[in-house]
Amino acid sequence: MWLIEIESMKLVLFQGEPPPYAILSHTWGKHELSFQDFEKGWSNAESNSGTEKIKHTCEQTLADRLHYVWIDTCCIDKSSSAELSEAINSMYRWYQEARVCYAYLVDVEKEHFAQQFPRSRWFTRGWTLQELIAPQSVIFYDSRWIPLGSKEDLIEDLVPITGIDKGSLQGEDLEKASVAQRMSWAAKRETTRIEDRAYSLLGIFDVNMPMLYGEGKKAFLRLQEEIMKISDDQSLFSWGVSRPLQEILSDHIIVKTALMPSQEVVLQDSWDVDLVNQPNSTEVRQLDRSSPKLHGMLAHSPDYFEQCGSIIPIPNWLDHACEPPVLFAKHLRLSLPIIESVSGHFSNCIAILGCYDNSTDLVIGIVFKRQGRGMAGRLLTPIGIRLRSTVLQDHWLLKSLLRRISLKDHTVQFPVGVRIIIDDSSIDSAGYSLYKFKCSHGGQQCFCSSKRLEHEPQTEGRRAVLVYKSLFLPPFYILLGKYSTYSTYAGKNEPRIISRTMLRAGFFKPEDDIEGKLQNVLQEPWRQLYTHIWTGNDEPSEDADYILNLDDAGAATTVLNHWHRSSEVLDRPANPRIRLSASLQRNSFPETEDCGVEEKLTIRISRTKDELLN
Repeated sequence: MWLIEIESMKLVLFQGEPPPYAILSHTWGKHELSFQDFEKGWSNAESNSGTEKIKHTCEQTLADRLHYVWIDTCCIDKSSSAELSEAINSMYRWYQEARVCYAYLVDVEKEHFAQQFPRSRWFTRGWTLQELIAPQSVIFYDSRWIPLGSKEDLIEDLVPITGIDKGSLQGEDLEKASVAQRMSWAAKRETTRIEDRAYSLLGIFDVNMPMLYGEGKKAFLRLQEEIMKISDDQSLFSWGVSRPLQEILSDHIIVKTALMPSQEVVLQDSWDVDLVNQPNSTEVRQLDRSSPKLHGMLAHSPDYFEQCGSIIPIPNWLDHACEPPVLFAKHLRLSLPIIESVSGHFSNCIAILGCYDNSTDLVIGIVFKRQGRGMAGRLLTPIGIRLRSTVLQDHWLLKSLLRRISLKDHTVQFPVGVRIIIDDSSIDSAGYSLYKFKCSHGGQQCFCSSKRLEHEPQTEGRRAVLVYKSLFLPPFYILLGKYSTYSTYAGKNEPRIISRTMLRAGFFKPEDDIEGKLQNVLQEPWRQLYTHIWTGNDEPSEDADYILNLDDAGAATTVLNHWHRSSEVLDRPANPRIRLSASLQRNSFPETEDCGVEEKLTIRISRTKDELLN
């Protein structure tokens, strides 16, 4: 740390603990002395506004019985990238440890204090934020170095001007303020270099990171990544709030229990949030689907947090069940409770954050717009959700909605709930080929195919039918039915998928209307199509997975209880020399983490020796 020794007016380097010193906070002008200028000698410095500022600072330091002072313009060797990086990472501490900080307001005159003080350029600069908060003692001076008062004296003026609460200004631990609140202090402040908007906040969040001038807005993204490494405060994701906070009406959130043992929260079909028009309306309105701009999970600048000054964390959110954000291979992965929409397979959904607006008591939710194949983009403006206190205290309902999502290249990825890979390669030798594939997802956003089926949990039971034909052998069908939901392991804080799979396989009879049967099975109510079968009085456990073969001969049930599971259904046509085999194998922890459960369906046609001889 370089300090100016006032008696000699020379720079002195202190490697260890420095002597007591004063420190200057100011806005840069056109004529500032650099480190190199000062090393040439104070007596050789040209007289200008920059040297006058240093002169008055040194005089005030001596008046306060201190012999050293630190001034950012001339106490950092900016020609050395290593020294510049060290100084920026240490600057908050340097201001914090100074005996006194002189805040010089060049555009304020004491006789015009009421008009000029709130409008001073000093309150608009990025670096002066930490220079106001960090020192215990700050004395403000006007353009003629006339004292205006201390930070404590002017506290009632500083709170509305800066948006910073009294406690933070008076030296309380900044951890008491949420991440969103601290970001809101930096909104609307400017720096000469784009990167400095992030670098000037390192001390505010007590993080360190290397300086990479030239990276532009990526610096602020890196800052948020560093914050996530040390904090589980989800208010970091609440950026974009508008005032008044848009509220989702209570009659658009419903709890469903008919289709599953645990409760399911969904959104009614009519729900959507307007992003652009009438921002002051608290009604839930129809989204302009043609042109919403989609975002990732992280903000691009502190300006997005301007209205987040009242966003604070919910204490003991979900009993700390949400796994902390994890950064790996350019991915950001985190778990959040997700409220799905009932309106379709790739609809909008809301992620509930562990923070709320203490001015309205609304829990903050962020809205995602699905883009297909598990991908989604975040809509800009968060919404407020009025959750009952019993829901917040009990946690079970919200914990059952936990979903793991990931971010890459500013696009949010929702892992596919259940994926089924179809292997029918062996049937070619038997003379069969795919005749028709249909699934009940429907719509342009369905990405299922005859080789790959995807099912999103917390939706109605889905099904898909594959029909295969041969020139000489009877056609057959494969019917897959899926019902899945998210839950949590008993006694653990990990989201999981409870998935039930139905597999039917059979040959068509010559008189069968294939098209009619396909239509019926796709429209048949899920409750009729999928029926639990068990013996005795005990109902099946929540963990049980069922594969059913429902053909003309009756029904059979297999309960699968292991992580790696498989079951097989068989059918023979009237000609017993042909056998259809369809087997399903499950891996609940696939190697790729872009889905929760992966299953493999293998279809085989086998012939007896007599058939092969013919």
